[in-house]
Amino acid sequence: MIETERLILRNFKETDLDDYFEFVSQEDVLTRIGAVPYTDKEKARERLLSECEKPLRFAIVVKDTGKVIGNISLNEPKPVRYDG
Repeated sequence: MIETERLILRNFKETDLDDYFEFVSQEDVLTRIGAVPYTDKEKARERLLSECEKPLRFAIVVKDTGKVIGNISLNEPKPVRYDG
């Protein structure tokens, strides 16, 4: 878990479904990142369950309300090779 003054980044939980569906079903948001919005809550639930298993995928949570407003992925750093 990563915490800032206003936000918490934490692993997803199955109980995040309502908030998760709210943001993954927003066409104007998802089409901007080249994703297709979800229209079926059960399909979003399946995706959420797979997100719960990803250790470097975090829910972005508003600290004051506990509402999940998005997600962020961190990637394992790739080794850098320098040819000196």
